[in-house]
Amino acid sequence: MSKKWSYFALALILIGFLLVESSMYVLPYIEGLKDLEQVAFGFGIFLLVAVIILLTKTKKHTDQGRVNNCTVYLEFMEGEMEWQV
Repeated sequence: MSKKWSYFALALILIGFLLVESSMYVLPYIEGLKDLEQVAFGFGIFLLVAVIILLTKTKKHTDQGRVNNCTVYLEFMEGEMEWQV
Protein backbone atom coordinates (compact mmCIF):
# COMPACT_ATOMS: atom_id res chain seq x y z
CA MET A 1 0.00 0.00 0.00
CA SER A 2 1.40 3.40 -0.93
CA LYS A 3 1.98 6.21 1.53
CA LYS A 4 -0.69 8.35 -0.14
CA TRP A 5 -3.31 5.66 0.39
CA SER A 6 -2.22 5.17 3.99
CA TYR A 7 -2.55 8.88 4.75
CA PHE A 8 -5.91 9.05 2.94
CA ALA A 9 -7.24 6.06 4.89
CA LEU A 10 -6.02 7.56 8.15
CA ALA A 11 -7.72 10.86 7.31
CA LEU A 12 -11.00 9.09 6.49
CA ILE A 13 -10.88 7.14 9.76
CA LEU A 14 -10.26 10.35 11.69
CA ILE A 15 -13.14 12.12 9.91
CA GLY A 16 -15.49 9.20 10.61
CA PHE A 17 -14.47 9.11 14.25
CA LEU A 18 -14.98 12.86 14.63
CA LEU A 19 -18.40 12.66 13.00
CA VAL A 20 -19.53 9.91 15.36
CA GLU A 21 -18.15 11.65 18.43
CA SER A 22 -19.58 15.04 17.51
CA SER A 23 -23.00 13.50 16.87
CA MET A 24 -22.97 12.08 20.39
CA TYR A 25 -21.37 14.88 22.41
CA VAL A 26 -21.57 18.18 20.48
CA LEU A 27 -24.50 18.31 18.09
CA PRO A 28 -27.24 17.51 20.65
CA TYR A 29 -26.40 20.72 22.51
CA ILE A 30 -26.47 23.07 19.50
CA GLU A 31 -30.04 24.15 18.76
CA GLY A 32 -29.64 24.69 15.02
CA LEU A 33 -27.85 21.39 14.39
CA LYS A 34 -29.97 18.91 16.35
CA ASP A 35 -31.47 17.62 13.11
CA LEU A 36 -28.04 16.67 11.79
CA GLU A 37 -27.25 14.45 14.76
CA GLN A 38 -28.51 11.21 13.22
CA VAL A 39 -27.14 12.05 9.78
CA ALA A 40 -23.65 12.72 11.15
CA PHE A 41 -23.74 9.51 13.19
CA GLY A 42 -24.89 7.41 10.23
CA PHE A 43 -22.39 8.90 7.82
CA GLY A 44 -19.57 8.53 10.34
CA ILE A 45 -20.35 4.84 10.92
CA PHE A 46 -20.67 4.26 7.17
CA LEU A 47 -17.30 5.94 6.57
CA LEU A 48 -15.56 3.90 9.26
CA VAL A 49 -16.99 0.59 8.02
CA ALA A 50 -16.15 1.40 4.38
CA VAL A 51 -12.53 2.26 5.19
CA ILE A 52 -12.10 -0.89 7.30
CA ILE A 53 -13.50 -3.07 4.49
CA LEU A 54 -11.23 -1.42 1.91
CA LEU A 55 -8.19 -1.79 4.15
CA THR A 56 -8.83 -5.51 4.68
CA LYS A 57 -9.26 -6.05 0.92
CA THR A 58 -6.03 -4.24 0.09
CA LYS A 59 -4.22 -6.11 2.89
CA LYS A 60 -5.33 -9.47 1.47
CA HIS A 61 -4.13 -8.40 -1.98
CA THR A 62 -0.79 -7.19 -0.61
CA ASP A 63 -0.30 -10.35 1.50
CA GLN A 64 -1.00 -12.58 -1.54
CA GLY A 65 1.62 -10.64 -3.53
CA ARG A 66 4.17 -11.12 -0.77
CA VAL A 67 3.47 -14.85 -0.62
CA ASN A 68 3.89 -15.16 -4.38
CA ASN A 69 7.16 -13.20 -4.27
CA CYS A 70 8.50 -15.37 -1.43
CA THR A 71 7.56 -18.55 -3.31
CA VAL A 72 9.40 -17.40 -6.43
CA TYR A 73 12.44 -16.38 -4.36
CA LEU A 74 12.56 -19.73 -2.54
CA GLU A 75 12.24 -21.67 -5.79
CA PHE A 76 15.06 -19.61 -7.26
CA MET A 77 17.30 -20.15 -4.21
CA GLU A 78 16.69 -23.91 -4.25
CA GLY A 79 17.71 -24.11 -7.90
CA GLU A 80 14.33 -25.19 -9.21
CA MET A 81 14.06 -22.04 -11.22
CA GLU A 82 16.55 -20.27 -13.45
CA TRP A 83 16.97 -16.52 -13.74
CA GLN A 84 15.17 -15.13 -16.76
CA VAL A 85 15.70 -11.68 -18.13
